[in-house]
Amino acid sequence: MAETRVMTRRELFAIAGLGSFFIGWTVLVVTGVLSPVQDLVESSMLIWQWPALRILFTTITTIGEPGVIGTGVVLITLWLLYKRAWRPALTVLVTGLLTMLATDGIKHWLAIARPDVSWAPSSYSYPSGHTTGATLLALVTGRTLMAGQGLRRQQWVIAGVAAYAALVASSRIYLGVHWIADIVGGLMLASLVWMVTLHLIVRPERDQWPKIANPRLLWLPVIALVIYLIVALPKELKHYLFVG
Repeated sequence: MAETRVMTRRELFAIAGLGSFFIGWTVLVVTGVLSPVQDLVESSMLIWQWPALRILFTTITTIGEPGVIGTGVVLITLWLLYKRAWRPALTVLVTGLLTMLATDGIKHWLAIARPDVSWAPSSYSYPSGHTTGATLLALVTGRTLMAGQGLRRQQWVIAGVAAYAALVASSRIYLGVHWIADIVGGLMLASLVWMVTLHLIVRPERDQWPKIANPRLLWLPVIALVIYLIVALPKELKHYLFVG
């Protein structure tokens, strides 16, 4: 059985701080304190609904679907297992499972309704599953791609994965299917789960993330994602462009 490591005081402080902020934010959501701001943002988004932007944000939201997130997490886990990086693989897998369970659990526990638009899914609103999943995938992918790279390339990786998570989150607001509080909650939840599992399982002095030796392999998931969009996007476009 893999032994857990003891977290440092700095790590505990960071996790406790983020956890406290997430709890406080959730309290604000439940009590309705943020409702005036959320209503203002929602009404503003519904005003600026242009066909070209709806197509763009529907495309973005499609690459944040649970199937994409789950496939990404599984592929990274399998690659880490192939490289015999046992603890990093366990970290990715556990983070994915805990994030999914926590998101669904909180949604059903709080039962917060989505914005009142006809094309919104029937599931509950807080926290945003797309944002939670996209943040999770961004963190896992970023950690994997940064391994063994120089500072400049690491900065590009951070910018890329952060842009992905931010665009998926923004698409949920623009399409009117989430409140802005759902987005912030999803971002914090995924980050919190990642920090806890990473610091409990991975030992920095021994468990190194393996470097991707052949960057050309990265084109394989990109090609797979393009094929997925070709198959799934027409249905999503029909829903978000013509429903309601």
